[in-house]
Parts: sequence; structure tokens; C-alpha cells
Amino acid sequence: LRPEESTGYDAGIDQSLFNGRVTLSLTGFYNKFNNLIDFTFDSTPTQPYGHYINVSRAETYGLEVGGNIDLLPGLLRLKTAYTSLRASALNPGLLLARRPEHMAQFALSYTPTPDWLIDPRILTMSSRYSSANEVGPLAAYTRVDLYTEYKIDKNCKGFARGENIFNEH
Repeated sequence: LRPEESTGYDAGIDQSLFNGRVTLSLTGFYNKFNNLIDFTFDSTPTQPYGHYINVSRAETYGLEVGGNIDLLPGLLRLKTAYTSLRASALNPGLLLARRPEHMAQFALSYTPTPDWLIDPRILTMSSRYSSANEVGPLAAYTRVDLYTEYKIDKNCKGFARGENIFNEH
């Protein structure tokens, strides 16, 4: 493998509204790669389970939009994020593996006491490919996660996280 080289740019803006109860974010980004290191599941006689490869030239670009809304200050907060991504190898112009074009996240943070946070989260991802050269299509999916934490004192907290709690996909 050759070393990966990249150049990236991003610019964004955050806007607070309604005395800080709403925050909106918008970020655009662009990355150019030479010798991007990627993994392919294509087997070879010496690497039957796949191997790393260099993608000679690739680029990713897109837009990220986010929002945080204090629905009930100190008790209930809605957090949202959306990413639109274009990720492609420049020669031959195919999509890069395992990079969805659309991804969205939603969380509803509930704070029943000042020390306790309950944070159910939903992640949804568009279809994508599992291997280089647009091989192995993977279906779009949505999953539900759950996070909770409790502040024991000012220096210590306990937490638990469950991902894909309904065991879907």
C-alpha cells in the first residue's frame, strides 16, 4: 500500500434563535484523496477474506445540516442531523464503498432530574455498496439506539448504551 494523502476544506455557520432555545447549523465540505486506503472483499489466493487497496484518486463532498431545539428547557431537547454525501473514485467514477449518500440522526434527550439523562436515538442510512466497483449493494436501514447516564458526583458519572436495541438489520 502507498501512503494516503488528502486535502480537505469545510465551512459552516451556526445560528442561535429564540434566546438560545434553537440552534441551526449548516456545513459544506470537500475532500480530495490520492491513494485513498480502502478495503475490498474481493478475494485473492493469498487473501481469501479481502484486503486493503489504494484508490488512486477519490473525492468526497457534501452538506451537513443540524438542529438542536430545547422543547422544554432543562427537561426535553430534540437533536437532529442530516448529511448528504457524494463519495466517488475519480477514475473510473464509481461510488466508494460503505459510504451512504444520505444519513439522518434524531435524538430526544430527556432529563428527568439534573443528574440523569435518557437519550433515545434513531439513525437512518441510505443504500450503499459493501465493496469497491459498486459491488454488493447494501439496503437502506433504520436503527434505534438508547443511551443513558447518571452523574454520581461532579467528577464521576455512570452510563449505559445499547445500539440497535430492536435487533433490526
